[in-house]
Amino acid sequence: MKVKYEDRLKQKLIAITTDTLVVGVDISKNYQWARFVDFRGIEHGRALKFKNSKGGFETILARIREICKKENFAKAVVGMEPTGHYWKAFANWLEKQEGITVVLVNPYATKQAKELDDNSQTKSDKKDALTIAKLVKDGRYFELYLPHDVYAQLRGLSTTRTGLNKRKNAIKNTITAVMDEYFPEYEEVFKCPLSGKASRHILKTCPFPKLILGLGEDGVTDEIKRAVKKTVGRKFDDPRQMSRMAGYNLVEDSSGKNKSGTKISKRGRKNLRGVLYQMALTMVATNDEMKQLYHYLKTREKAPLRKMQALIVVSKKILTLIHTLAKKKESYDPEKVFGHVRREQLKAAA
Repeated sequence: MKVKYEDRLKQKLIAITTDTLVVGVDISKNYQWARFVDFRGIEHGRALKFKNSKGGFETILARIREICKKENFAKAVVGMEPTGHYWKAFANWLEKQEGITVVLVNPYATKQAKELDDNSQTKSDKKDALTIAKLVKDGRYFELYLPHDVYAQLRGLSTTRTGLNKRKNAIKNTITAVMDEYFPEYEEVFKCPLSGKASRHILKTCPFPKLILGLGEDGVTDEIKRAVKKTVGRKFDDPRQMSRMAGYNLVEDSSGKNKSGTKISKRGRKNLRGVLYQMALTMVATNDEMKQLYHYLKTREKAPLRKMQALIVVSKKILTLIHTLAKKKESYDPEKVFGHVRREQLKAAA
């Protein structure tokens, strides 16, 4: 059920009773200021400056207990602005104390309200603490929610991730601006200049046109080859490991009486499978060896494959070729594409 704003404000006002001590705290890194008022906004006691430490927290708690005992307040509501991260330690500690309720005040509301008392733009921590206290007694606050245990960890990690992504995007935008200024043609060569392995290697070694002209066409080609050799085949001793990473490993596909054979697991990198599929389509159309293998797989007498199945086999073959050529540092040789058994099968089917 949706609660109207007027009803929520009324509930907050009702919560501030005649026996409630309202405390406004202005948060900062080293020292905080606290002011103490009742439900009418009349101040009780002197303003308190306390340190942002456990000792300081105990000091303000002792002052709250003292005023409550002296003025017969039954409970205390402490309000503060959730600015930065300095308030979290104090709020966490304070909400565990008996008879204390912690609430938060919007910093914008504090900014708008602080001129009401003296019609002055003067800003001070001591003045802001009183403004916060009066906003709380008027019901201009919202309840505190601080997650604990694993939920606190998740919130912290989520906040950190968001911050890192913002910094990453800012850095990417800065690099893009520099590239647009000094090398606007770069994106015509590399579609993903900041994510592709070859592109990133070029940006590290020769990021400006003058450096590329100095290397020449052969020099740039050698740099790209060097980047590919650094990444492909480095982490995999066997092409089957690459196939598994792409999700091409076979798993049984049967249930009860239904025996439908096997299928690929797809438990791997979807984007890699997509790239290999596009490569398979291209090579089946332009490469004689892959074209021959593709037609053999679809037309063989025993267990012929459907189009998609044959393309998956071609994709796995491409992975094997990439791994072998990168690891042995050899050029493509049509005579070495197939082993003896596969050559005999293709010859017999021809």
